[in-house]
Amino acid sequence: MMHKHRRHRIATVNDFATLAEKLTQHSWTVCTGFKCGSLILLCDASSEDGAQEYAVIRNDRQIESITCSWMEADKLQAMLEHLDKHGSSLGPGTLVEIKPHPKGSCSRCA
Repeated sequence: MMHKHRRHRIATVNDFATLAEKLTQHSWTVCTGFKCGSLILLCDASSEDGAQEYAVIRNDRQIESITCSWMEADKLQAMLEHLDKHGSSLGPGTLVEIKPHPKGSCSRCA
């Protein structure tokens, strides 16, 4: 992750089709995160106006980084389902400490 000290508010999404639609069709604040299956996706973008970049976390390790802005929802869905089931072919990944979002709004919230 580029932004290791950022705090995230993580919302649970029930299926990868919905998550893929959310990530490809919407822009989110940089303190946004999503949990679906065994994956946690944390916004790692520089700003809301830039490309929507997400660190993909599985078993407390970053296994992938995905720029969702340029992906088609069905391709992102397939990638996320593969990562959920098999992990990454790149190795075990880097240990990540997920810092909880403060109550209410933070300076990065919209």
